[in-house]
Amino acid sequence: MTLTRPVPLQLTAAATFEDLALLVPLDYLVEEQRDVPLTHGVVVRFFGPMTGRLELRVSEGVTRAVAANMLGLDEPSEQLQADAFGELANVLTGNLLSLMTHAVGVFHLRPPTRIGAEMSADIPVAETALGLEEGRVNVRLFITLGG
Repeated sequence: MTLTRPVPLQLTAAATFEDLALLVPLDYLVEEQRDVPLTHGVVVRFFGPMTGRLELRVSEGVTRAVAANMLGLDEPSEQLQADAFGELANVLTGNLLSLMTHAVGVFHLRPPTRIGAEMSADIPVAETALGLEEGRVNVRLFITLGG
């Protein structure tokens, strides 16, 4: 069963976008955002007390806004956008795992890797969507218990 609006995932994603990227998300999508295509994606795989991955996908313009705000640049290059977006996904994953396990246990995170905008057929244990002035965000969490 997939939890489509799990509170820890939704709150952690919103707080990470706000704190790190200085973007204030809505915890819902307005009608104009629902059909905006997701164009950029990154995955962070983790190992430890739980094994799994976090997939973060965003619409066009979000990676530029993330990099511009994180780096203080008006026109960040595509490479800087990819790096900042990957770092945001990395921090989001770390924050979520810390919250979920109450900071017990050691997790090893793999470097963020670009993925396609299309969703995999795998079923996440949790999924949420956030609305941004710049577009929309989709976060999916996949976990395998037992390391």
